[in-house]
Amino acid sequence: MNLKKPNFLILGAAKCGTTSLYYYLSQHPDVYMSDPKEPFFFEAEYDKGMEYYWKKYFSGWHGEKAVGEARHRNLYLPYVAPRIKESIPDAKLIVVVRNPVDRAYSHWWHWYSRNEEPLSFEDAIYMDLKRIESGITFEGEEGARLWSRNLNPKTGKTKFRTYIDSGYYAQQIKRYLNLFPESHIKVIFLEDLQHNPQFVVSEVWKFIGVDPEYTLKDLMPQNISNTKAIEIAKMVARFTKFYKLVPQKSKRKILMYLSNIGRRAEMNKITRLWLIDHYYQHNRELEKLVNRDLSHWDK
Repeated sequence: MNLKKPNFLILGAAKCGTTSLYYYLSQHPDVYMSDPKEPFFFEAEYDKGMEYYWKKYFSGWHGEKAVGEARHRNLYLPYVAPRIKESIPDAKLIVVVRNPVDRAYSHWWHWYSRNEEPLSFEDAIYMDLKRIESGITFEGEEGARLWSRNLNPKTGKTKFRTYIDSGYYAQQIKRYLNLFPESHIKVIFLEDLQHNPQFVVSEVWKFIGVDPEYTLKDLMPQNISNTKAIEIAKMVARFTKFYKLVPQKSKRKILMYLSNIGRRAEMNKITRLWLIDHYYQHNRELEKLVNRDLSHWDK
C-alpha cells in the first residue's frame, strides 16, 4: 500500500473543534493524521508538489488505511478547493461548524489572548468588515499570492483579520459541493462533538472507511481557551499521581471548568445582536444544506 497522499481532510472551520476531532480520530489504529496537525501545503506550499507534501507532513505513515490532515484555512480560502480537487479528487472532506457569533468571538480571543491582536473585539470586527467590503476575499491565484505573502508559517497568523467571514459556512461548503459529490462531504457540529464525542467520531470513522466500533481511549477536549489557569492545570495534571486516578469523564468536566477561569467577559449585547443579524441569512442557507434547524443560533 503506497498512498503518497492523504485520503481525507478536516477542512475547518477555525475554532470549531478541529483540534479535538483530529486528536480523537488519531486514536484509531487504522488512522494516520499529519504531523503537525495543520499543513500549510494547499494554502501556501502548493507549488512544491505532492511529493514534498507527503514527505513533510506524513513521514510517519506506516500503512494505515485512512490518512488525513486538519488545516482549518482549507475551508475558508476560496483558492484551496480547486487545488484539493486537482490533487486528491476522491478525498473525503469533513467540515466542523458552530454558532458563527460565538466562533467569531473565540477566534478573536485566540489571538487577543496571545497578544497577537491589539484591537478590542468591536474594533477588530469593524476592521474585518471594512476588508470584506473592500473586496479582499482571496479569490483565485491572485488571492492565493496575496494570502501567502502575508502568512507567518510558524504561527499561522496573517495581517488579515477573518473573524466575520470565517463564519460564512454555507458559502464555503458550496465551493466544495461544486467540485466534489455530496457523498464525499460530511458536516458535523461542535455542540454534537462536545455532547457525544464517541458517537460523532464513530460516524466520521465510518465515513472515512475504518471500523466505527473502535472505542475512544481519551475523550479529553483539546485546544480549549489558552488561559494561564488552564496551562497551570495541564502542567499539574502531567506530574501529579492524583490526576491519573480521576475518571476520564471527570477530567473533561474539570478541564472545561478551568478553561473558563480568566476568560474575558461576555460579548457586548449590542455587538452580539449585530452579529446575529449579520449571520441570519448565512445560517438559513446552511440550514438548507444540512437539513437542520439552526434557529437557536439566532439568540
